Amino acid sequence: MFCTVHCVCFYVVGADEATISSMDTFQSPVGVLHAVRPTSAGKKKAKQLHFEEQVDKAIMHSQRELAVAPSAQVEIMREQLQVANKKVEIMESQQQAERDQAEMAIMCTSTEGLSDFGKQYLLLKQKQVLDRMKNRIGLTE
Repeated sequence: MFCTVHCVCFYVVGADEATISSMDTFQSPVGVLHAVRPTSAGKKKAKQLHFEEQVDKAIMHSQRELAVAPSAQVEIMREQLQVANKKVEIMESQQQAERDQAEMAIMCTSTEGLSDFGKQYLLLKQKQVLDRMKNRIGLTE
């Protein structure tokens, strides 16, 4: 805290104590009596308090913004997770569609013109495709 004393100090240039005591302080001869006043401590204190109040407001605003930011980030992360999960579902669906197309291509391929090894391979693959389809729909032999 600042402790200030309000006073008006007078000094006389080149005068002794007798001259100073005999002078009328309300009438100062030019160049002889100079009034020295300290700046108003009340104004300084008011300015300081106003400045501190502005700093406090800025700090409170920053703290509010910081408090809101994590919840906003959490919400953004949740939305990103939902989007990522949807992308995974779409990719899984696309992969299944590609597998189904490959299986359909195997099932529709003719063995005509293939070597014995090629025929055996194709028939084995077709059997595997049929077994997977039966398992998928729950049929047993």
